[in-house]
Amino acid sequence: MTLEACLNGSRNYGEHPRLPVTPLQLADDAAECVEAGASRIHLHPRDADGWETLGRRAVADAVFAVRQQVPGTLISVTTGLWITDDDATRHAAVWRWAGLPATGRPDVATVNLWEPGAADLIDTLRAAGIGVEIGLHCVADVTTAVILRQLGHHWVRVLVEIPPRHAEVAVHLADRLLSRLRDAGIGGPTLLHGEGESCWPLLTHAVSLGLDCRIGLEDSLTLPDGTGAPDNAAMVAVAHELVAASVDA
Repeated sequence: MTLEACLNGSRNYGEHPRLPVTPLQLADDAAECVEAGASRIHLHPRDADGWETLGRRAVADAVFAVRQQVPGTLISVTTGLWITDDDATRHAAVWRWAGLPATGRPDVATVNLWEPGAADLIDTLRAAGIGVEIGLHCVADVTTAVILRQLGHHWVRVLVEIPPRHAEVAVHLADRLLSRLRDAGIGGPTLLHGEGESCWPLLTHAVSLGLDCRIGLEDSLTLPDGTGAPDNAAMVAVAHELVAASVDA
């Protein structure tokens, strides 16, 4: 069971005063999160104006800065299609990551199976020496995963990502998707997470199931009691206590 800190996601500057955007902010925030108990870091690189980007330089700068602060900590990034709006542009951008030095190359990148071009993107990342996490948010994505596996595509972890829902509904959807994964014979490391009001309930559910989990400003702006989270590290500290309590139980 691992605890991942998701530092910023697609949020804008004004959504939280401690949202890390620049490489230096991401690095400092990652260090605080690791100290609070996170064992992995997930981030969305930004350009000079603060917008999400898959640009080679921005990715390298963000990853390098974080790696300098938390050496040995696994770093993952997004490949979300919304960043480029079309798959050809995204694919070209990710292909340029292949030439990055190890210090600036992410360890893992997430590929959402509901987005077009997922199969080719998986192959491109693997050719670049970057691990792949596949993102699933509905039962149909399990079918896609089965087909990709039959075609010889590989990944290092499955992310079960439940869109914002009421807590009980989110847990039900998660269990249904996890059951379909088991029935399809898709095992290996699995991370379960939600967003908004379902974020903390699904984190608690993931811990109870012994699955990997994540927390951070990408997924929620509040602590479990509904109060505003001061920063990523504060949320990680609470999540780490939940994980530790489960391990000790």
